[in-house]
Amino acid sequence: MQLAQQLSERHGVEVSGFEASDLDAAVVGEFLAAIDDVLTRHRLIDIRGIAIGTVAEGCVVCVGRARTTDADASAYSWSVTLDGGLAADPERLDEILRNQRRPGAAVAQADTRTVYAATVREFGRAFDLAGAGQARNRAQRILIGEYLRGDSGYHNAGLARVVAGYKRWRDQLSGASFDNGQFDAGAALADAFTDVMLNGDKATEPAKTLCGLLTDTAAQVSVARGGVQER
Repeated sequence: MQLAQQLSERHGVEVSGFEASDLDAAVVGEFLAAIDDVLTRHRLIDIRGIAIGTVAEGCVVCVGRARTTDADASAYSWSVTLDGGLAADPERLDEILRNQRRPGAAVAQADTRTVYAATVREFGRAFDLAGAGQARNRAQRILIGEYLRGDSGYHNAGLARVVAGYKRWRDQLSGASFDNGQFDAGAALADAFTDVMLNGDKATEPAKTLCGLLTDTAAQVSVARGGVQER
C-alpha cells in the first residue's frame, strides 16, 4: 500500500485494492514499477486509476478505457488493473503468462520479469488503441524504410537479396510478432514497446523503430484530440 500511495502522489492517480494482506510483494512491486516507468517516460494517455481487482477472464493485467464526462466526446480516461487472485498466487500467474505466449523467442528479460513485461505490453496495446490503429497500419512500411535507410548498398543489389536481408533484420523482433509466419503488426508493436522498456538501448533495432512509431503516433493523435501530451 505504501508503494501504491507513493505512485499515486508521484503521478496524480487514484489507487485501490492494495490493502489486501495476501498479495505477493514481488508481483505487486513489479506491477507498480512497470507503471511508474511508463508514466515517467510516456504520459500519452490519461491514466486516472491503478488497482488490484477483477479483470476479464484469461487476462492478468488490463489497461482499459472509458469515455470521460468532459465536453469532448472523443475524450477517454484510462485505468490499469492487476488481477487480485493472481497477485496473491505468483506460481499460477507465471503459468498463465507462459501459456499466453506464442511459440518463438520472447523479448529479452521478459522471462525473468514476467509481471513487468506483461504490464508494459498492455500499455503498448493501449497506446496502439489510443493512436487509432494508425501505427499498426504503418508498421510494415516504417520497418522497410528504416531497413533500407541503414543499407546504403541496396540500390545495387537484386530484389531477392534486399528482401532476404530485410526479413533477417525484421526477424530480430520477438516470436510473438509473427502469427504462422505472417507479420502481426499489433503484437509486434506491443512487444517492441516491451523490448525498449525492458532493455533500453540494448533493444533490437526493429523494436526501437516500432516503439518510436507507436509512441509518436499515440502522442500526435492525443494532441490532435486535445488530450495528454507526452512529457
